[in-house]
Parts: sequence; C-alpha cells; structure tokens
Amino acid sequence: MSSLNKRPRKLSEAYIEMLITVRGEALGESRQRLFAIRKAASHGDFPKEDTMRKHLKMAGWSCIGEEFWAK
Repeated sequence: MSSLNKRPRKLSEAYIEMLITVRGEALGESRQRLFAIRKAASHGDFPKEDTMRKHLKMAGWSCIGEEFWAK
C-alpha cells in the first residue's frame, strides 16, 4: 500500500472515501440502502459516529490514531 492510502483522515472523510469503494455486502446492507447512505452523506447527513466506525471496521479500515478534542 502506498503512503497516500495510509494518510490519516477525519472520521467523516474516511467514511465518504470508504462509501465510494465498498460494496453493500461488506457492510451487511443492501445495494439500495448503500445508495441511500451515499446520497445522504453527499448532502452532509452522516449516521451516528458509532455506526460510521462500525462500517469502517467492517470494510477493512483501521483506526491509526486517537481523536483529539480541545476547548
């Protein structure tokens, strides 16, 4: 894998990239449901963060860093 593929991404960026390449069966979703998820994400409407993390793991992605929060 090239270093470009290992580039860290925000959760929403990784989710969008994963949706482009994944098949519905990998996420346990039908083709129609995957299409609806893609359409909603293209409008900025994402599922809960836990659901996005679960889908990313099912598609073979892994978390390579912790999320940082600041005020």
